[in-house]
Amino acid sequence: NSRIININVSFSAGGLFSSVHDLFNWQQALFAGKIIHDTSLNKMNRPNHEDRGAGYGVFIEKIFGRKAVFHSGALLGFSSYMIRYPDDEISIIILTNRDTNLDFLSKGLAAILFNNEVITPYKHKTVPVNPILLKRYAGEYEGGNLSFPLNIIVKDNKLYQRLGRDIELLPESTTKFFVAEPDVDIQVEFELNNRNEVTRIYFIEAGIKTEVKRKPANFKK
Repeated sequence: NSRIININVSFSAGGLFSSVHDLFNWQQALFAGKIIHDTSLNKMNRPNHEDRGAGYGVFIEKIFGRKAVFHSGALLGFSSYMIRYPDDEISIIILTNRDTNLDFLSKGLAAILFNNEVITPYKHKTVPVNPILLKRYAGEYEGGNLSFPLNIIVKDNKLYQRLGRDIELLPESTTKFFVAEPDVDIQVEFELNNRNEVTRIYFIEAGIKTEVKRKPANFKK
């Protein structure tokens, strides 16, 4: 059970009751220009960077190469996520009475709608790996569906993904690693040749597997 709070503290940000059906109707009306004028709507959905970033009250991202307009919400005991792919006229709305991360579920559902292969979630088990082998995996990677560089490091004989903080990647084999944090569905998989050199790298998020590339060691921005 979640801790009880006074919803009035959040005012309009948390003092609303709704349903998926009602939110869908609201979103349809909004994008049809029935809530605000088209000029304001276009301005709202324009990112502060070239093709992604913050709009007015929403975030804009490229997901599966498609424009996505979204926002999430959370209070103690509640989580919500609403995203629209305007060019495809597809909406995904998720409400739950849990404190959880809905980003992965949203991406998995979108992948199914866009006919991408999705790996069914499963329980990961760790295996021992020689720490010397981990050094071959360290580096910075980009491409695929990544919206940020994937920086993998070795620290204290363990593999980590560095993203604001160091997130441990636990081994389920000598070439596949996973994040073991609640409600996080991320794995990294490496392919090796007969000389144990890395030939391919895959980033798996929300069951969606995409190939990424290692940046050259001397890469400079």
